[in-house]
Amino acid sequence: MKLIVAGKDRSADLGDDIASEAAALAHNNTLHHRTHYDSVLQLRNGESMAEYLQTYTPLMRICSGLHIALTTPQSPTGRGPGQRLRRWLQPLLLRVFTHGHAYIIHQQATINELLATALELEVAESQRRCAALEARLAILEERCSDNNPSKGTVQ
Repeated sequence: MKLIVAGKDRSADLGDDIASEAAALAHNNTLHHRTHYDSVLQLRNGESMAEYLQTYTPLMRICSGLHIALTTPQSPTGRGPGQRLRRWLQPLLLRVFTHGHAYIIHQQATINELLATALELEVAESQRRCAALEARLAILEERCSDNNPSKGTVQ
């Protein structure tokens, strides 16, 4: 693979740096490989709440890592007074509304991050409680089987 930056082949000097950074991200589990299973449509396949949460939790984490960059849209082509007005008005409106839009995006990203973390903690706590209840149930079943003689024996 070639890395071309500003029209120059920079594969030799940037390639190793990018490869080592990608390996470090993959090692720290901060780099997520996307598959067709990383889709909200997979939520339909869950048959229980546990399966739903098992699918939903990673999707929330993926979604919370997405950031929207504001870009300037292409100028409309064409002639006429409407197009000229639009060409003049569009960048002006973009400058005016960018700050408010970025603020709302930041707030929503923060909420998504907090919800993803809360959901992960809730799932972990639920799994811990379920394991503890199963252990207690096994102890009670063992205690009941020790106290009651088996039904197949004659006294």
